[in-house]
Amino acid sequence: MKKLLSCGLLALFILGLLFAPGSSQNADEILERVIKAQGGRKILESIKDVTTVADMEIIQMGITGSVTIYMKEPNKMRLDVESMGMMVSQAFDGETSWWIGSQTGIAEDVPEEMAEVMRNSSFGNSALLDPVKYGIKYTYKGKENIVLVQKH
Repeated sequence: MKKLLSCGLLALFILGLLFAPGSSQNADEILERVIKAQGGRKILESIKDVTTVADMEIIQMGITGSVTIYMKEPNKMRLDVESMGMMVSQAFDGETSWWIGSQTGIAEDVPEEMAEVMRNSSFGNSALLDPVKYGIKYTYKGKENIVLVQKH
């Protein structure tokens, strides 16, 4: 479980690096380096589902809770957020986006804009390995110096 969580977090971090150009000169080379850094195509193709669990705290509002994200290849996901005794779930089943609020407990379709976000968020490793299939095009725009600031 910890290994899957670590792989999932590493994948998110490395995907973020796609937008911070490296030393490669084109998007395809950078994408291949990202895939290699995550263990290679064979490893990524073998991962069929990932569960990520996190605790959250919004200090300014005194809110705490937990977030659980379930992803299943190629394009299914569910997001459960629990806070202050209430649970909200959102999901995309490959075709339809829906949510369940803690007040009603009934599944409802989500507005179209939110459905599009859920659909795009459901792409897992298959979208990284075959972006054209999902209408994704990566573009290399050149190098840029990035300064990371860490607050304590």
